[in-house]
Order: sequence, then structure tokens, then C-alpha cells
Amino acid sequence: MRLFLFACLWVFCNGLSAQPEYHLLFQARSAYCKGDTAATIRLLETQLLRYPDSTNREMVFFALGRIHAQQGDSLKAQRAYEKVLSPIVFKPGKPVPDDTCNLFFHNAYNPYLLRAEACVALAHILARNQAYTKALDLLHRAEGEFQPYRTCGNGINMYRSSLSLDYATIYLAQGKTQAAQQRLLKYFDCPDGPSMKVANALKNLLLQRYSRVEIAGIFRKAIDNIHLDANGNTVCEIKGAGMTRRNTYSSLTPDALKVQLLKNPAWKLMMDL
Repeated sequence: MRLFLFACLWVFCNGLSAQPEYHLLFQARSAYCKGDTAATIRLLETQLLRYPDSTNREMVFFALGRIHAQQGDSLKAQRAYEKVLSPIVFKPGKPVPDDTCNLFFHNAYNPYLLRAEACVALAHILARNQAYTKALDLLHRAEGEFQPYRTCGNGINMYRSSLSLDYATIYLAQGKTQAAQQRLLKYFDCPDGPSMKVANALKNLLLQRYSRVEIAGIFRKAIDNIHLDANGNTVCEIKGAGMTRRNTYSSLTPDALKVQLLKNPAWKLMMDL
């Protein structure tokens, strides 16, 4: 089995190296690992000029955007990321092997994820330039139009949870504290994704206006008031500090949900348990 896997890898890598455009990508990878940013940019731009219809086009633009952003050239970074979003037809690329320095986006074969992350990167640039409305529009596109896990419910929630910190940062820059709290509250206990980072951000934000006792009381009350609705679904409502959230559960009894939430790290954080 190990020999078979090695043979498959050898064929894959040698198959790529036999394609002319991959010579440039491999050279760019090598230059980047050596710290030669100028050569890396030159090689990537050459690749785009020689192979404008390559399936790796978006992956290369994303790499250029990241390099320009690292160098502090926001304008060039923005232009590169915008190119990732410009094609009408998705062209999934192939990951470049042995990319230990992370020059290329490793999930380039998932064009939705590549474009979603380009939206997020663009949103960061625009937010720094105080173009908050456009930045929020890009985050909406990332979790909607380019949702990378569209066939997996847990994946959708995981990705939206990861974007909650970006949303909150922009809302706070706009002075919209309630909007930031509401977004963080929605995904603070998501079982997938960076839920504890979201939970910590929510608690730190609440601590600016409320005491630990008041915050813990809001979440303890939510657990104490778990009930069945008219349809027999278990309901948990969080109300307080200008926040509201109502979740229904068809597969859990009220007692089972209470036990689950009391064990949940994010809920324990909120209640100082």
C-alpha cells in the first residue's frame, strides 16, 4: 500500500512538473522560501502573462494579493484579490506540492473557499481604509455567495462562526456595539470553528458595560427557562444586555439540553463556571 501511494504521488508530482506553467510555479515557490519576494512576484506575474487561461489563475492572484498585503502595499493587494473574484466561471486549480512556505492557497481546488477568503482579505483592507459598508458587503459574499461548505450544515456554521470576529471588528469601528454583540452571540457556542475565541470576544465586549455577575445571570436564566413550545420543540432563549437569541431543538428534551449547555465550554465561560 505504501509503495502504491508513493507511486501515485510520484506520478502526480511528475505530471505537474511536465506541465510548462508549473515550472514557473515551482520556481516562485522556491524563491518565496528563500525570502526573495521580488523574484516571487516577477515569476507569478510571468505565469499570469504566459498562461492567462490557466486553471491556477485565481490561486496565483491570491498569492500575489497576500504578498502585496504583507509588504504593506494595500492598493496592489486589493487589485490582486479583486482579480480572484472577477471570473464568471470557477476554475479550480491544483495544489502545488511541497509548498512548505505557504505561498499558495492550499485549498485552491475549492474555488468557493478561495473566493470567500479573497473576500475576507479584501474586507480587511477596506476596513483599514474605513470603507466599512463595502467591507461588510464582502463578508456577506464570503458567507453567502461564496459559502465554501454549502452542502454541509456544520461546515456552514463553522465558517460563519469564524467570520464573526471580522464582523464584530467592523461593527465596533462603526460604533455599532449592539450589532457586534448580536453577531458574536449568534455563534459564540458553535460546536465547530473558533467558538471559544468568539465567546471570549463576546464576554470581553460585555464586560465593558456589565459586571460578571450580570453576564452570568443572563446565561443562567436562559438555561433555567428552557422549555417546550407548542410544537413540542425545546426552546432556549437568551435575553439581556440588549441581546436576543432564540434557538429551537427538535431532538433534545429540555433536561438534555440543560445538561449539554452546562458542559459547553462557551456557556461555562459566560457563567464563570
